[in-house]
Amino acid sequence: MSSQTTSSPNTQPQRIAIRIPSWAAYGREIYRGITSYILEHRVHWELNTDLVTDDEIRPASNQGDWDVDGAIFFRYTEQEAEAFRELGRPIISISRESTAEDVIRVHANNRAIGRLAAEHLVAIGAPNLACLGDSKRLYWQDRVDGFVEAAGEMNRTVKIIDFEASSLPRADRWRAIYEAMKVGLSSLKKPVGLFVRDDIAARGVTDVARDLGINIPKDLAVIGVGDDDVLCSVASPALSTIEIPARQIGYLAARCLDEQLRGEASERMVYELGGSRVIRRDSTSLLMVEDELVSQAWELIRARAPREKLVVARICKELGISTTTLIKRFRDQLGRSPKEVIDRTRFEEAVKLIEGTQWAIKRIAYELDFRSPEEFDRFFKRQSGQTPGNFRSQVRQDV
Repeated sequence: MSSQTTSSPNTQPQRIAIRIPSWAAYGREIYRGITSYILEHRVHWELNTDLVTDDEIRPASNQGDWDVDGAIFFRYTEQEAEAFRELGRPIISISRESTAEDVIRVHANNRAIGRLAAEHLVAIGAPNLACLGDSKRLYWQDRVDGFVEAAGEMNRTVKIIDFEASSLPRADRWRAIYEAMKVGLSSLKKPVGLFVRDDIAARGVTDVARDLGINIPKDLAVIGVGDDDVLCSVASPALSTIEIPARQIGYLAARCLDEQLRGEASERMVYELGGSRVIRRDSTSLLMVEDELVSQAWELIRARAPREKLVVARICKELGISTTTLIKRFRDQLGRSPKEVIDRTRFEEAVKLIEGTQWAIKRIAYELDFRSPEEFDRFFKRQSGQTPGNFRSQVRQDV
């Protein structure tokens, strides 16, 4: 972390261009991260950014004359990168798609996102797995690689449905995408867990599935990326998604730009941020197995394990089944034991509290029904390889 920056209020502000597309729903969180850095480090910046204002504010002029000192762009063209080089002004990229070697890049770890999606769909018992997206996009290639890698580790194969949305003409693009999705979904062996490029495409999948008479989530479990609250909420059923660490991206991008403007060398040229997590909604709410007893045990675990020290013996007693039988049926259906599902559920809840609250680790330990902070430390380290305190410190270092 760089030392705190201070600026005299009498100095001329540095003009910073920021460009984030309106369709990136997490863009607001990126702006919040940038703002947090500005306020925390008291940098004297004047932000020059495109805003949708119904033509009530003069448009920003960051689209060609480059009368700015630096920029944070979601994506830039080769011509834009060259213009900034000639002027000796830095750009920070916050997209995987812009890959000039001399431009610092800050974005989510897309491979890790793909792994999260695979782990989530396997955890709900999806017997078949598939991915749907645009192979021309580098971020999607990374997500697919992570998804296939994690699926392979769990002895699962993956069907990949590819449609090059980015190459289609804008006129009636949605119709071509709709038809491609229609063909792709019809070809899948059901029931299936489907990982989709992003929330926009995932919403399209729910529309196509409805028209084809495919039941979500019984026959088709769907998960997207981005946590677009509007798209996910208005879909029927509501969409599960993977959250992007947008605020951390904005904060780190601002930090990198500030360092560049002050002539400091960057630690590295590419920052891939972790911290993504699954937001589980209705589109992956059912366990996709035929074993009713496993489904009952799984629902019990999901409901109680996050804040209760649930043990397998207690589940078996409530369901009237032997421990040996439940373990065997879990392994047959889900490829993991009931204890592994319990531990994973509790770990996910712990991560949510560590990242999303300012609670002391001691309080989190007791909230999760551990007997002591030391017991919680040991549990968390078994799951992640580090203590909860170190995990929280790492998350904060990432921003």
